[in-house]
Amino acid sequence: MRKIQNWLGELSLTQQLLAIIMFSFVMFIFLFFVYLRGNIQDFGEDQSYDLIERSQTEMIRIYNENLIQMDGIDNFTSEVSHLFVKEGKFYAFVGTYLNKQPLMELYNSKIVPGGVNAESSFELNSQVVYYKVTELPNQMVVVSFMDDEYRNEMVSTLFDSISNMAALVVGTIYLLLILWVSFLLRPLNQIRTYIERIRNGEDAKLNIERNDEIGEVAFALVNMRDELMHQDQVKEEMIHNISHDLKTPIATIKSYGESIKDGIYPYETLEKSVDVIIDNAERLEKKVHSLLVLNRLDYLLSSTETDWKDIEMKSLVELVVLSLHVVRPEIEMKLEMEPTTFRGEEESWRILVENLLDNAIRYAKSEIVITLKEGYLSVYNDGSSISQETMNKMFKPYEKGSKGKFGLGLSICNKVVNAYGYSLDAQNMEFGVIFRVKDRQDPKMMKKKKVKKG
Repeated sequence: MRKIQNWLGELSLTQQLLAIIMFSFVMFIFLFFVYLRGNIQDFGEDQSYDLIERSQTEMIRIYNENLIQMDGIDNFTSEVSHLFVKEGKFYAFVGTYLNKQPLMELYNSKIVPGGVNAESSFELNSQVVYYKVTELPNQMVVVSFMDDEYRNEMVSTLFDSISNMAALVVGTIYLLLILWVSFLLRPLNQIRTYIERIRNGEDAKLNIERNDEIGEVAFALVNMRDELMHQDQVKEEMIHNISHDLKTPIATIKSYGESIKDGIYPYETLEKSVDVIIDNAERLEKKVHSLLVLNRLDYLLSSTETDWKDIEMKSLVELVVLSLHVVRPEIEMKLEMEPTTFRGEEESWRILVENLLDNAIRYAKSEIVITLKEGYLSVYNDGSSISQETMNKMFKPYEKGSKGKFGLGLSICNKVVNAYGYSLDAQNMEFGVIFRVKDRQDPKMMKKKKVKKG
């Protein structure tokens, strides 16, 4: 079996289909000429015995009703001949044989050994003779017989009819299969050409309008190419933004360092100049940290839904607030939280809360409100509102905000919520901005799922 699989694997799809068709055709021919022909011959024999039985029944009826004188119908012709024997001696014959003596010899040598009330056959002059023996009252025996000419003619006619019909059916099926193969291979060749052109960096289009699996594959390939092109564009934009954003602090650190080396203090005093270097180094550190977090999220978010845990969000948010509040202790933190759980990984949700809170602390004037309940988390700050242009692109990687930069923080948050079946949006309020995390799935249905407790 493995050898056949290996052999088929070395053939093209066209060759595989043609090989299967030819194998099916050979098997059909074999079964037709061996199995079906034997059945047709058996059917012909059964029909011969049925004809003998019907003819004999009619002849016995004529005999019993004395409708004709048996001695006067010697020249009666029929496919079935009838021999009447009484007490072992010739009594009458109805049929095509005129020589009565050989009939009695055949009767005694071929038929008597088989017994009465029996049906069988024997060979005579390279022909098969079928007969049926029936015993009547008064020791009368009726032997009805016929040769195999009727059977051969029936078998030949029936076999020819079936052969012609089978040839027509097989030919039609073969033609349809050839058309189907060509119909199947054409879009596959289009797909192959499309992939080769993409691999060579050429512009390519794939127009296959089909609703079957090939159409689905073609649709998936086109979508995959569009997505890859989009990802390449995003990567180029991201690299450009990162390079541009890192260039400023690096240039500042370099220029300040060279000036200090030459004994010049660009920002009044040595201490203030060093503070500028440290500030820009911290900016670089945050950007590198964001890049590392974004890369690490790809691993954290690669777990399947069955690996998710129930994360106690209330304690997690409290821990993040405790660690970040010291950045701007003058900001009032209001916590309106209920004990609830979110599905996913704890590290991912901690990163999300840290980024949302860090963004709120950067823009808040005096107040931050954090609300937590089942399937819902929001972070409000009373800072300046966000322009519509910024709102449309703030969740893209490395987009700048009105004050400072959004960097990768909100892009990381958006990646986390999408991975775990939540959504993230921002809205300008009357005084300030609110970021909301909402569960896209029905909380009641999620309770029925079996998840690990974290």
